[in-house]
Amino acid sequence: MSDIDSSSQDTASFPEAAVRQILARFGIDHSIELEPWPYGESDLLARFWLDGVAHLVKGRHIEQRGARSLFETQRLQRELLANGLPVPALLAAPSGATLIESPDREWHYCEIQRQVPGVHLTGTAENLRRAGELIAQFHSIGAEIDTYLLNKSTYIGVFRQRGYQATQQFHAQLLAAAKTGAEQRRLNVFFARTQDPALRDFFDWRIVHGDLSSENFLIDGDNLYMIDWDEVGLGPKAADHGDILGGLPGVGEKEVRALLEGYGQGGGQLAAPELESIYNGLVRRALQRWLAEGQGTDVEVVLAAWDFVLLY
Repeated sequence: MSDIDSSSQDTASFPEAAVRQILARFGIDHSIELEPWPYGESDLLARFWLDGVAHLVKGRHIEQRGARSLFETQRLQRELLANGLPVPALLAAPSGATLIESPDREWHYCEIQRQVPGVHLTGTAENLRRAGELIAQFHSIGAEIDTYLLNKSTYIGVFRQRGYQATQQFHAQLLAAAKTGAEQRRLNVFFARTQDPALRDFFDWRIVHGDLSSENFLIDGDNLYMIDWDEVGLGPKAADHGDILGGLPGVGEKEVRALLEGYGQGGGQLAAPELESIYNGLVRRALQRWLAEGQGTDVEVVLAAWDFVLLY
């Protein structure tokens, strides 16, 4: 939802008539000027200006968590905003509703959000420190908000099954590439630990974003915003750290330390099992590079490079 230029996008399929019907249901002049928005998986449809403020029209699908989840994600977003978290505000229709049925079959419901300014976060150490502080603020506020809704990736069994299958396949590929029996044994120990159910028993569950990639942070000078709350729900809080670190290329020790330091500066705390979860994600990513680049480094060296996370 940043101020990126949408003029270069293909707007041949822009659903203008449906968007204008949506505006009318929100009590907005349907003849207002619309800017077609680059939409796809995010389902952003159009931007318009109301009282000098940019707003975005967004389609919402009924996904595996059911129709109620759409209303609950909006409720959580409103509560987070009311408690001071910098997130987009939702526009209400004259009826007070912030989610209405869509006139277009492609989307089940539609909402209108105030567009927050900024550009997507890049993976500098300073940016990650600031992101860590904001994640800590989010986790603190979210700990006081009750919800029944599980985070989408936690809820959907097929995601967990695919993750398990991918892990088994990755483990087998690494064992085949290992140069010595010692390396194979070290890999077996690592993967056995990552799949230990006892590790997950000690996770701190609370409201997590669920899709906290760098694109869902917007930086505008001294201000930092979190956007795109469609996946929000209960989950292990370290998942938010894993999401942002996993989506940034070239992340090294300096950047990881910055994120963890920012989280601590914001009042956040991570227990040993949560640090181990972050460590596991970083090691898996490093092992993917090791596999792709020809195994020139000993496996133990690859794993040891991230030991500082466990000692944080």
